[in-house]
Formats: sequence, C-alpha cells, structure tokens
Amino acid sequence: MNPTIKEVSAITLTSACNWNPPPRSAMISIIGTGEARVVLKRGWRQVLRVTFDDIEKKQFGLKLFSDKDADKVIDFIDRIEGKVDHVVIHCRFGQSRSPAIARYISQRYDLSNGFNNHTTFNRHVFKTLFVRWRHRVAPGKGVFMNMGLARADDPIYNMGPIVAGRPILQPRRPYTAEDAARNLKIVRDAIAKNGWKPGYVYVDGKWQPSGKQGESEKKGGTT
Repeated sequence: MNPTIKEVSAITLTSACNWNPPPRSAMISIIGTGEARVVLKRGWRQVLRVTFDDIEKKQFGLKLFSDKDADKVIDFIDRIEGKVDHVVIHCRFGQSRSPAIARYISQRYDLSNGFNNHTTFNRHVFKTLFVRWRHRVAPGKGVFMNMGLARADDPIYNMGPIVAGRPILQPRRPYTAEDAARNLKIVRDAIAKNGWKPGYVYVDGKWQPSGKQGESEKKGGTT
C-alpha cells in the first residue's frame, strides 16, 4: 500500500501548544474530563478534538473511550486522506492515549515509525479503534464469532487480511490468489464442521454461494 498518511507523532500537551504545524498536517487533540480546551497554533490543515480519560475500564466520574469516540477518530482519518501527510496526536503526557491512536494509524497504513512496536499505550483505546474499523471493512465478523469461526480473544493487535468476515492472522504482505484459495478452504472447512451448508461464504452482510457448488445450487442442481 502507498499510504496517503505518511507520518504520525504522539506528543505531550505542552509540546502541542508550542508545535508549529508542518505543511499538510492534522492534529488530534485529546483532553480529559474537566480539562480546558487546548489552544493550538494556527496552520493545522484539520483539527479533531476528543474528550476521554486515560482509563481502560469504567470508573465513576471519568469518561471511558467509547465506540462513538472511535467512530469520530476513524471518520476524521477517512476525511483527511489525501489532504495531509502527517498526523500529530497529543494527550496530557503523550504516553498512553495518543500512542494508542498513533498505533492504530500506524497499523492501518503500515507505517514503519516505531509505534507498531510501542509497548506503552492505552490498550482499550487501541482495541476499540481497531475493532470498530475492522467492523466497517468486514461487518460479518460478529456472525463468525457466534459460529465459533473467530474467537473473541483473537490477537487483534496484529490482524492480517479479512476473508469472508473472518480475520486471517498472517504477516502483512500483498494478498494473493493463493492466499484467497487457502483462506476460503479454511472457512469452508469450519462451516462444514459447525454444521453449516458448505459452499457459501459470508460477504457484505449476507451468505453468498461460492465456487462451482454455489453456481449449481443457484441453478437448482446438485454437485
């Protein structure tokens, strides 16, 4: 992939206030409950402001990063594609919330900037972002989890391509016809094992026939 976003940075609140915006750059400004709006220097191509606290489970009086917050971030990234090269994210200390979003962007665009190996980040924020984004590109994953074809504990931090709504775990590389054939066999075998009609795959929110068996069934024949 040739990424339209080429660089991502996670910084502190103090650095954000003093940061001179590079050309073609956007800012994601994160503050916590009760904190004042951050005054940024002029020149940012786009700015997204979100409010949530650095927690990984619900706590009284604090705001947990939600699906709605994740959708705002994902929509923002979608909107700035092709318009910016560099995304800068700040939180209070630049050590947990902003690296989580930076890690999501790094994995989405396969950026080699260190955040893919960054170990200090808010895992709830990253997981929520990644799962919400994956649901957009493969909304059938939930069905496969109910069938036992995908586990709730799949290591989402390093998901590969998705086939028929199921994350296929493998190193990031170009997705080939051989990969598709192999992964389709995995899905077919799993469906057969779980008592579902073979020859169908879950695509775009519905079951669709696949291969020669599917074509014959559409015509009313059998294999």
